[in-house]
Amino acid sequence: MALKNYYTELLLLLCMAVVTPGTAQKKAIDSIQSLMESPRGDQLPNDSRMKNYLKLSEQTVRFNTAQALNYGKKALAAAKAIPNHLGEAMSLNMIGNAYSNTSNFDSARFYYDSSFSILNQLHDTTGIIQVINNLGILAKLEGNYKLAIQYYKESYKIASACHDTVGMVLTTNNIGIVYYDWKQYDVALEHYQKALAMLRKQGDSTRMAVLLNNAGELLKETGKPDKALANYFESLKISLKRGMRMTSMNSYINIGDVYLARKEYDSARKNFQHALGLSQAIQYPFGLAMSHIRLGEALMMLNNDATAFQHLSTGAALARQQNDLVLKRDASLNLYRYHQKQGQYKEALSTFHDYTAARDSLFNQNSRKEMAILRTEYETDKKENEIKLLTQEKAIQMLEVERHKNLFLYTLLIAISLLLAGWLAYTRFRLKQKNIKNELEKLNLEIEQRLLRSQMSPHFIFNSLNSINSFIAENNSRTAQTFLTKFAELIRLILENSRKTLTSLADEIRTLQLYLEIEQMRFDKKFTFILESDETLDPDNTYIPPMLVQPFVENALLHGIAHSNHHGLVVISFEQRQDTMMVSVTDNGIGRTRSAEIETKPTHRQSLGMQLTSERLQLLGSQFGGQYTAEISDITNEKGTCAGTHVAITMPFETE
Repeated sequence: MALKNYYTELLLLLCMAVVTPGTAQKKAIDSIQSLMESPRGDQLPNDSRMKNYLKLSEQTVRFNTAQALNYGKKALAAAKAIPNHLGEAMSLNMIGNAYSNTSNFDSARFYYDSSFSILNQLHDTTGIIQVINNLGILAKLEGNYKLAIQYYKESYKIASACHDTVGMVLTTNNIGIVYYDWKQYDVALEHYQKALAMLRKQGDSTRMAVLLNNAGELLKETGKPDKALANYFESLKISLKRGMRMTSMNSYINIGDVYLARKEYDSARKNFQHALGLSQAIQYPFGLAMSHIRLGEALMMLNNDATAFQHLSTGAALARQQNDLVLKRDASLNLYRYHQKQGQYKEALSTFHDYTAARDSLFNQNSRKEMAILRTEYETDKKENEIKLLTQEKAIQMLEVERHKNLFLYTLLIAISLLLAGWLAYTRFRLKQKNIKNELEKLNLEIEQRLLRSQMSPHFIFNSLNSINSFIAENNSRTAQTFLTKFAELIRLILENSRKTLTSLADEIRTLQLYLEIEQMRFDKKFTFILESDETLDPDNTYIPPMLVQPFVENALLHGIAHSNHHGLVVISFEQRQDTMMVSVTDNGIGRTRSAEIETKPTHRQSLGMQLTSERLQLLGSQFGGQYTAEISDITNEKGTCAGTHVAITMPFETE
């Protein structure tokens, strides 16, 4: 991970303050800090106190959030005492920034909204643009990308109306960052290039340096390292000339990362050493840690192990001080590789444990964000599906009106044709009628198929949420966290597959595996399962209808194994037989006879998943042709008693 990803939002999104303070400026800030923390600071007029605290809050928000929050609150108190409404709005905005950096999003939104209210009364468009951009950052951090884009577009509209070129560039860049995080790289690059074009036109090389790093990061991510390097070098040239030490440090690390990926280790080492020197000069904790870790990695590849170990150890210590999961993960991984290379297996095991702990914590963080994104996307998809259904109903009505209109015209044509050509015109009319009927039947089949798919996902999500509810109530928090992680990935697969007509066999197997692992945890390992596929099948390039097999697996668990007194076993196999896919679901549960007895009880709930799957099989056969069947049979043992159930599903499949 390049350094850009860590601080771009702090640097560009907070008013694009891209020039790193020089020595003189740093001394001035230190002088202000000493003054305000002494008794003399309390004797200053409120106006001076407010301005000094705002400067201190702005300078410390990137490095010491707690201190920045304290300064922001003191600036707010001074502004209210004057009173100075603009100063009050600026203080509220800085407090919001501090809360945003600590992921306290509700508090951040409260202070941003309060700042916006004052700025709106003052008609201060510059401040309004900044606060709206900060609200956009907040929405992005919460995973609500669409809302973030809405904020930024509103900000751009205001900036454009008042010819605020800095605000226009800021907003355009921020939109690019959202699309980058959203993995819509083409759209992100388009906005980066648009922002760069505006800066070139304005001759603003200072902000260009930061934007060039952003665009370079995107180009590297999309497999264009040469173009990325060109951006990094241009950024480095500008930042060195302008004395922008933090941006220069960032460029050196980005360049070093490209060389490291190319295995040009000596070139990587030189750039990381430059980055380390700059990070030491500006005393930027994250830059120091990253530079040490990256330099240690390059030196280890050059077999300079002793020096590499010193840098890696220093980087790991700095990562622990900052409690940064990404840095801790990277440092631990490289230390593990070092100890393994040296044959120090005890130390290697210890550092590998550190690596997996940091990696899992980072994954859990990302999972929570993914869940937020999933919730947003699910609600959006739900609304879009409702709109599509309404549109389809309207289209059907229009087709009916058109059909009646055509019927009248065709009838008139038949009457005329009977007088002129008789039987020939009549035959042509019948042919056209048949074509219209076939098209309508095909359209209705497609609509019914979409409706069934749209019902399958909510049904499955409902059952899975019930499983989570039961599990959390009965198990410890650590295992519940693992359970939720699996569920997050499972929900993503379900939502993705619910919009597809066909899905890859690999995705279908992964979905089944996650579902069985979740149910296995919920049933306290009451059963084991086996998932296997024919060696002749290529799972990544074999496609079948999604979510056809899962209801049969669910049936085996809930109606077969759940009521059994012995350890359960579910075996699922995928086998190719000429042009047909044979799927087998076998369990050693209580069987259909005993299950039927239990199902006569009032507490029994009919399986909606099985009913929907049966209807889907019929519709798939009608829509695509081919054999879509599911046969269920009992398994008996030597004594003639029921020993389980076997389901044989037959379906066509497609390959690339």
